[in-house]
Amino acid sequence: EGGEERGWFRGLPDPEPMAVPASFNELVARPELRDFLGSVWYFRRFFVPASWAGKRIWLRFGAVNYRATVWVNGRKLTEWEGGHLPFAAEATSFLRVGEENTLAVKVNNLLDWATIPPGRVIRPPGDVGPLLEQYFDFFHYAGIHRSVHLYATGPATLRDLTIRTRPAAGKVLVSWSLERDGEEPHRRRIRILDHEKVVAEAETAEDRGELAFGPYRLWAPGHPHLYRFRVDLLDGEGRMLDSYTEDFGIRTVAVEGDRLLLNGEPVYLKGCCRHEDFHLVGRGLLLPLIQKDLNLLRWLGANSFRTSHYPYAEETMMLADRLGLLVIDECPAVGLNAWGAFPVFVPDRVDEKTLATHLRLMEALYRRDKNHPSVIAWSVANEPASEEEGAVEYFARVVAAMRALDPTRPVTFVASAPADRDRCGHLVDFIAVNRYFGWYTEEGRLDLAAERLRDDLRCWHRRYGKPVMLTEFGADTVAGLHTLPPQMFSEEYQVEFLRTYARVLDELDFIIGEHVWNLADFMTNQGIRRVVGNRKGVFTRERQPKMAAHYLRERWTRRK
Repeated sequence: EGGEERGWFRGLPDPEPMAVPASFNELVARPELRDFLGSVWYFRRFFVPASWAGKRIWLRFGAVNYRATVWVNGRKLTEWEGGHLPFAAEATSFLRVGEENTLAVKVNNLLDWATIPPGRVIRPPGDVGPLLEQYFDFFHYAGIHRSVHLYATGPATLRDLTIRTRPAAGKVLVSWSLERDGEEPHRRRIRILDHEKVVAEAETAEDRGELAFGPYRLWAPGHPHLYRFRVDLLDGEGRMLDSYTEDFGIRTVAVEGDRLLLNGEPVYLKGCCRHEDFHLVGRGLLLPLIQKDLNLLRWLGANSFRTSHYPYAEETMMLADRLGLLVIDECPAVGLNAWGAFPVFVPDRVDEKTLATHLRLMEALYRRDKNHPSVIAWSVANEPASEEEGAVEYFARVVAAMRALDPTRPVTFVASAPADRDRCGHLVDFIAVNRYFGWYTEEGRLDLAAERLRDDLRCWHRRYGKPVMLTEFGADTVAGLHTLPPQMFSEEYQVEFLRTYARVLDELDFIIGEHVWNLADFMTNQGIRRVVGNRKGVFTRERQPKMAAHYLRERWTRRK
């Protein structure tokens, strides 16, 4: 701390190399740095080419956890709070074109009751560093987690593009709207392409419009057909000022009765939750890992995943579009529960400032992911204290805000409260619940676990009359540990746990999906319940299969 007073935005006194993107926690050997709380500083020099003279120049960060303050050439450029989501700022007036420049980023990883996710810093007595009391069960990785881009645009700049489709018999109607910055273009040229073939086009002086074409192909798992939407901003002479291309798919999603419908047909969600977590990089962007994980999901016979418990990298969403995987896209509001230690939704704990942060991050998530056909639902929180009286007003505002942003997708939150104590299920389009009977309770008694699970899911359905999805269930498993008969932590027990849950789910006709916790083992804080991380993965952290992976492959390749 104290780096600003010391002028570290102009240069660090004794820097050490640090890879970007990556979590700094994974790249150090000292425990005090691995568990560091506070501010760390990143600094580098870079060159702006002379050919960029006269252009607008921008800096874009894919994700910084959790607060970032950015300086360019010793001048503060921008600030951002909220990990897992991108931010950008124009740096034109801060830069020296054709010369060397400096970039400094102060990264702060402290959480409090006004952050999403929340946390609490504890300062023990004596000469001991601060500790973070966190209300989520994954490691508190920090750093510049995704790529940093320096790019240039012309005087007219496209800032945002929204695409919505309404398929009908024979034709599809594509509505679009633009957000721009800078110089007013003379015309907008719009083209929709199917591979390289133009299937619809128009020129207009407006920033919104509609195009229709047909025949068309729907996007769905198994045949994830993508179209390309291209917009060119042109001056009066027909010269291009800016251009942008976005892939999109044509599909509908709805909840009707006890069914989730994709393109008008019932769909059953099969898959795993996962974490952006791997050796060396922590939560840092690693493109081969994204490719591997989504290919493992397809090998399992899965058709979906949830971005538990924060927005994943944009590259993940793009690949899901191309591979035909369905995504429940989750806001980073994990931990609004304090694990039962004290009430959360009361004025002295979660207030208007927290709600404002929650809404801001949901809007940022929507703006980033709204055009992805893979995204079929929004999850506004994971395991909040939905049984507390104050939760109703809070989540009524959260869900209403998400519906106002996007009326085309269902909205839910992932519950952990018992059905008979929950207060918020009436607010959402379908019920999503996490359950660990037979693990955290009824330890080793899968017969009792099945009874509790069956009764619990029926209770949710009776109370709200909505379809139910089991969004988490799993058992910690040490790879290579075998017992007969099956006992907790063995590979045999994990298989029997999943098989028991599957039997219950198959009995109930209002269940719309199952997501196993977790695709792969991942790192957590140290604790007596964790053997160097959470071991509920059906793959190891190195992405090698446990027995459970083969069981799920057999189940999901048969389960339609």
